[in-house]
Amino acid sequence: YILDVATREERQVTDNPSDDLSPARSPDGTKLVFVSHRDGGSHLYLIEAEGDEAEGSVVTMLTSGDSSNFDPAWSVDGTQIYFARDTVDGVEHAELHVLNVPSASSPEPPPPSRWGDPGPSAYQPAPSPDGARIAFVSSRDDVSQIFVANADGSDVLQVTTDPAPKANPSWSPDGQRIVFSAGTAENDLFVINADGTGLRQLTELPGDHVTPAWNPSASEPLAPGGGLEDEPRCLTEDAAALEPSLRKPESLRGDVDGDGNVDEISVAIDPQADGPCRYFLVVATSGALTAARIEPTGLGPTDEALALEALVPLDT
Repeated sequence: YILDVATREERQVTDNPSDDLSPARSPDGTKLVFVSHRDGGSHLYLIEAEGDEAEGSVVTMLTSGDSSNFDPAWSVDGTQIYFARDTVDGVEHAELHVLNVPSASSPEPPPPSRWGDPGPSAYQPAPSPDGARIAFVSSRDDVSQIFVANADGSDVLQVTTDPAPKANPSWSPDGQRIVFSAGTAENDLFVINADGTGLRQLTELPGDHVTPAWNPSASEPLAPGGGLEDEPRCLTEDAAALEPSLRKPESLRGDVDGDGNVDEISVAIDPQADGPCRYFLVVATSGALTAARIEPTGLGPTDEALALEALVPLDT
């Protein structure tokens, strides 16, 4: 499917009983590469972005054989597709490959070739905006980390090092930073400089936050306070299906009413389908429950950054 962000209208592109996964749109917006199991294995396929398989649009198979092929990513000029290929099972033995996209001048390009020498277990390739570097994920040391190499596979640099598993790298438009997901029980989004410095956490909400994609027209996604410039909003769910959640951060515990007891202080997060999430500070003191709305400007990247002067009392 293709989702129009402005209207939230969805348009179906492929139509097959098998799973069609991991779509990636070409730089010129005319084609979609995706993964499908429609021919008995995990292979890459190509279709026109404005096409409709149910109406007869042609679907071209790009890979073949017994290997599993996944994680497609376009080169900047749209002539090649980077992807992961595993000849065993899973991602533990995956290697990065590259193929030439069929064109009018080359309708039957040569078979895919292995890309560079990024080491064992390499997958999720992400070319930089200028095409000079490739970010990818590798589990070579039993924990998936983000790596960066030159476009020819040379000068491999490990960008992340902490023990939480990483996934889904995506470059900033200026090619200086990489956003990715990381976590163990639940995933959050982080951003880091391409040289491994300046790690910052972007999300800290209940549930998994994965597969980030950087807005190609955004020059600066981070607000001065360190949080996202735009609050997260739901694009595909109905408002009635969104459930509020409650967090009890240790940094907000304290004696609010002065009775010597530690009062429960929580942050309630109320997702909104048509706009930013709403945040409330909820305080339970001596059996009474009070709440105050937190304006977005008062919610920083950490619990300690909550500013009391940003609280707006509720009427009810």
